[in-house]
Amino acid sequence: MILEEQEKNLKITKNFVSEDEKIPAKKLIQIVNKLFSSQYHLPYDYFLKGLVEGLNLCSAAVYYNQLDYRWQLVANLVARYPHHEKTPPLPDVIEYQDIWPGLETKFAEGERVMFTEEEIEALGLLDCKDHKIFGFPLFDGKWWTGLLIVDFGKRSPSDEELGLIDELASALSLAIKRQKRESEYLDITRVFQELLNNIPYIVILTDMQGRWLLANTKTNEIFGFKRKIYQGQTFEQIAQIKPQLQGLLERLKRLLAQVPGQDTPVKEVFRIKTKDRIQWWEFLLIPFKCDSEKRILILGRDISSFRIAQERLLTILENLPAMVYVVDPKTKTILYHNTLFKEYFGQDYVNKGPCYELLYGKKQVCEFCHIEKAKEGLREQKEIYDEKHGRWLKLNEVYIHWLDRELVRLGMLEDISEIKQQEEGIIKAQKIEVLGKMTGTVAHEFNNILAVITGYLDLIRLHAGDDPKLKRYIDKILAAVENGSNFIKQFLILSRGKVDNKEETCDLNFFLREQKELFHKILGENIELELELCQEPLPVGLSFEEMQHILTNLLLNARDAMPQGGKLFIITRLIETLKGPAALLKIRDTGCGIDKKDLARIFEPFYTTKPSGEGTGLGLNVILSLVRRCGGEIKVDSEPGQGTTFEIILPLKMYLDIKKTGEKDFPHSEGKQDLAVSKKSILIVEDEPHIREMLAEMLEAQGFEVVAAENGEDALNKLKEINYKINLIVTDVVMPKMDGVRLYREVQKVIPEVPVIFISGYAEHILERYGFDEKAFRIIKKPFTFRQLLEEVEKVFSGISF
Repeated sequence: MILEEQEKNLKITKNFVSEDEKIPAKKLIQIVNKLFSSQYHLPYDYFLKGLVEGLNLCSAAVYYNQLDYRWQLVANLVARYPHHEKTPPLPDVIEYQDIWPGLETKFAEGERVMFTEEEIEALGLLDCKDHKIFGFPLFDGKWWTGLLIVDFGKRSPSDEELGLIDELASALSLAIKRQKRESEYLDITRVFQELLNNIPYIVILTDMQGRWLLANTKTNEIFGFKRKIYQGQTFEQIAQIKPQLQGLLERLKRLLAQVPGQDTPVKEVFRIKTKDRIQWWEFLLIPFKCDSEKRILILGRDISSFRIAQERLLTILENLPAMVYVVDPKTKTILYHNTLFKEYFGQDYVNKGPCYELLYGKKQVCEFCHIEKAKEGLREQKEIYDEKHGRWLKLNEVYIHWLDRELVRLGMLEDISEIKQQEEGIIKAQKIEVLGKMTGTVAHEFNNILAVITGYLDLIRLHAGDDPKLKRYIDKILAAVENGSNFIKQFLILSRGKVDNKEETCDLNFFLREQKELFHKILGENIELELELCQEPLPVGLSFEEMQHILTNLLLNARDAMPQGGKLFIITRLIETLKGPAALLKIRDTGCGIDKKDLARIFEPFYTTKPSGEGTGLGLNVILSLVRRCGGEIKVDSEPGQGTTFEIILPLKMYLDIKKTGEKDFPHSEGKQDLAVSKKSILIVEDEPHIREMLAEMLEAQGFEVVAAENGEDALNKLKEINYKINLIVTDVVMPKMDGVRLYREVQKVIPEVPVIFISGYAEHILERYGFDEKAFRIIKKPFTFRQLLEEVEKVFSGISF
């Protein structure tokens, strides 16, 4: 480029030398050399002055083209030189479109133009209408970029002068183009150098052989270069100059050797140990072509603070009391997890995926996951059940930018299985509490209904005669009433743990032997029963009725689990526990077994796997309540298709108070009951009219004189009417206006010798609420039979204590 411009310069200079030597050759050479020797600004004044004085012109000016605010092409004045002060100045702006139509076309084609008088007048040079003014276009390649305008005054120029100015205009165009490019290059170079020096990174430019071509100020600071001693030096040569950097330079050299095999950038993080501290540097090597030669740009940045922050973050995540992991939303790959995560899921999953398959054994993205619609700041909190591990987990997730990667999912898992169990326990306790609050009322109302049914059935039986069909119907109704009563007892055991206040003991082995035939009937003919009982007596703290309830429920469940038949084993053992001697009751069937998901819930109240209407879901929960009440434990082991085994451990009692049979079966006589009763008067106090009427009719049928009252106040009034002549008071406990306890207290003030029998639909310890010991009173619990009532009455009149 420089040689071409010098040749053009000589050619132009030779053309400037005219035969008549109007402008000396030396002057022409100075003008042209001045144009091309300038580096930053062209010497327009020197050029125009030489031109005006050398050719004896009135004035000359240089203009550059540009668009004005109206987007019209105009020429703006760059420089001008008048011959003397009286010379009219050439205009500051030339508007081609408005003043000189068609002139810009000629200029664009490279023609010089002599302006007409009208055009000179349009320039505003009214005193120069008769002057010879010419315009010479200036070019940058194919495009005309401006004008050189000269005023010859009133004389006409010669062809040699015009040709000389054509050549000078060409030289000026070339100089403008050159200066503009040099200026752009200098600006770019200066900006590039300033940019490099202000980048807070190491910047090194090398060739493919590893010779250093360029480095910025930061590089000089880090490597300790006071001058450009690195230029043209290889990594080995620089290592000799700076031996303390030998390790880093060797690693950069090895990294540089990886570049020729690929055209993509190469990146690596270096750990550099200095005297003061350890630094972490990340180097990026970028291959590119420059002037058809391959170069390597090396960029290095100090990531020590970032790395320290990263290590601190990882230390925090590692020590959090939760499982932490990071997942790439695109690949579903696990990028990071802490030790707790690894311990829970069993192995290291870093850089493995997909996460849903590895962690939870699923074939697609988990239903609770937002990974398919990830966005920054998205937060979610859920409780999920991990079926693969059988645990409850609390999931907290958020989407963040992880280290140098794009958006990732940061998740934190907490094992909340124990908390869930506690919550479930609280919920169960609340259910039991609610059930307990409502059980008393339900039991009272339900027992009142059953009492009416039972009482009138007894009356029907008295008058039924010998009709066997009618007696069979009565027996079935009484069986249904008994089932209803047992159902209420289950509610009471479930809510309060005990139906009555009796402390009873039952020999487990004796009970099982006595009830064997009943067990056969419960199981049916297609189930074989085997008893394997130990020889020692096993007194446990459960009543006969409670033991019967436990065994009946377990046997019914076993029967339902073996619809095609099977075997049932009942085994007892005397064992030693930390609490002392205990009885082990094992009941094993060969049935269908229990699913794992159901096994964890079988003791929950109201939970049943039976079809609707075939189970209440209370049986096993009642068994659990009874066993725990006497200090025992219950375990269950079952596998689908392998049968089920229940193991019940019951602490032994130190004494025997064994009730060997269940409720006594009293024969029902036809007609009047054969009891030794005399003509006595009884006061019946009951707020339920059906029960009150039934009791009155029952007792009157036995020859008693009966006075009936609907509550305590009514009873006191009736007693006053008969002057307190009464032999026995039978009163309900809970009544409106005045209850049975208040009535008892009032009666004690007047006739304390008169005995009282309490009846109650509440199965819990109702008198204890009033501060009485139930053992000191006769209490009949609803529903009761006519026989039970007459027995209590007979005991009172016979003076039998209780």
